[in-house]
Amino acid sequence: MTVSHEIDAVMSLLHEHGSTLALPEHVAKKINTATNLLRKSISYVEEGLPVMYATSALYGALTTIESAQADADLFELPYFAPDHYLAVFSPLVLPLVMPMIFGLVREVKRYKELKRKRQI
Repeated sequence: MTVSHEIDAVMSLLHEHGSTLALPEHVAKKINTATNLLRKSISYVEEGLPVMYATSALYGALTTIESAQADADLFELPYFAPDHYLAVFSPLVLPLVMPMIFGLVREVKRYKELKRKRQI
């Protein structure tokens, strides 16, 4: 695959998942470095410098963009449906919340009973 295809792949990934994909600063720096190296290799060819310089810059751009693509921070977080969250967190939250709810109901009943006794 060529460097421009790799850069296009990263940019399309960012465009497609831009709202759910965070782009860390170090990955953005890698992408900028790769595009700068690509521009530098094009300028080497336009200036008539030896092909070795352009190839070296292209190789640097390719390795940089591949490392940006393989970066673990660039991957999108998996989607979990609300029922999955309910299934995971209800066994953790219910034992904490149920005693509070039962205590509140008991206190409301006790308050009503005390209020009724005071009226008599």
